[in-house]
Amino acid sequence: MPEDKTPQKVEPTKTQTPEPANAPSVVTKKTSGLAIAALILAFLFPLVGLILGIVALSGIKKNNEGGKGLAVASIVIALVVMFIQVFALFAIIAGVQKSVKDSGLNVDGKTGSVSVQGKDGESVSVGNTKVPQGFPSDVPIYQPSDVILAIKTKEGYNVTLATNDDSQKVLDFYASKLSSNGWSKSESEFNFEAGSAQSFTKGSNQLVVLIGTDNKSTSGKKTTVNLTVAPKTSDSSN
Repeated sequence: MPEDKTPQKVEPTKTQTPEPANAPSVVTKKTSGLAIAALILAFLFPLVGLILGIVALSGIKKNNEGGKGLAVASIVIALVVMFIQVFALFAIIAGVQKSVKDSGLNVDGKTGSVSVQGKDGESVSVGNTKVPQGFPSDVPIYQPSDVILAIKTKEGYNVTLATNDDSQKVLDFYASKLSSNGWSKSESEFNFEAGSAQSFTKGSNQLVVLIGTDNKSTSGKKTTVNLTVAPKTSDSSN
């Protein structure tokens, strides 16, 4: 029997593709809301931004959140802005101090007094102050008292005192002390309901002592004394 030489059909071999291994799932961390808020506030309110940045950084580590870079950036930006603000404040203060100095104005925060110094030696001081330099030593300053106004001009001096002592006691003090210091009481004397005014002369100077009473004073000082020293006018009585 003859051999069958018909070619047989060869089936292609199927290559089996291996199944891919399970890839690890990517876990997205939630960005900290505090870190975002801290970054925004660092520009507007650096102190608040700084505090929130520190709190956010601590929370990120504790809760395994995202946004560590934002928290760190907020802290750095807040510190930079704060330094800029401090330097700007120093510059403003220096400018104000220069302007105050140029104008002759001086504010003493310790005593609470405000004074203005003129170029020609004039001065005005208000508050808890002192008698002006050059004030005549033969005009006594009543004690105890506070100097609440001191004025120095080319024409003379004006000093206002405040005391708790009775006005009659103050009046008797000046009548006695001024006489012993060589001051002569003139005929010019005025008495009114709230006090009195007396005039004294010595050499080329004239002194007016005004003593007033204010029992409703908010400062607690019920008697005020105003001392005005000026060159004697030609029509002043001796």
